[in-house]
Amino acid sequence: MSSAPIPDRIIVTESPDELMLAYRWSDRMEAIFTIVFGVILVVVFTRVAQSVLCIPLIGIAGYWVAGNVFNQTTFRVTHKTLAKIYKPVPWPGGQAVAMNEIRNLCCKLYGKGSDSRYCLEISLKNGKKIEWMADHGESARCEIEYIVKRIQDWLGWRYQLDDMN
Repeated sequence: MSSAPIPDRIIVTESPDELMLAYRWSDRMEAIFTIVFGVILVVVFTRVAQSVLCIPLIGIAGYWVAGNVFNQTTFRVTHKTLAKIYKPVPWPGGQAVAMNEIRNLCCKLYGKGSDSRYCLEISLKNGKKIEWMADHGESARCEIEYIVKRIQDWLGWRYQLDDMN
């Protein structure tokens, strides 16, 4: 088991057969901002578009707010698969990869300056790479490094902090 402190936005559940790492999409301040922004969108839509067209726009705005406030990315790790699940609000992009197809996991930096982002990169044995959970900032780097290390520790793999090749 990892001795590193668990970052605030990560919830860990572990058993001998399964490791679950849930990453909350927003912290309290982001959630408050998202709710306020969502309310503003609804008010603007209802004032500007006084028609039936307004109803789908309000629905889309509400779905976006609910997803960003309540959702989390859950990494479900077993000895057979690594899965990425979005819940509780259904969101596109969930995926599973068989463990026997994975060569390595790492935290990778993409881009430079304000365009840079960290992601959990999965290197497959066939040479392909899959990018999961990209985010900006130093806190994202720490969170993704924690997730990678925790998964590798649980599986008994050698930890590789950053695969720059």
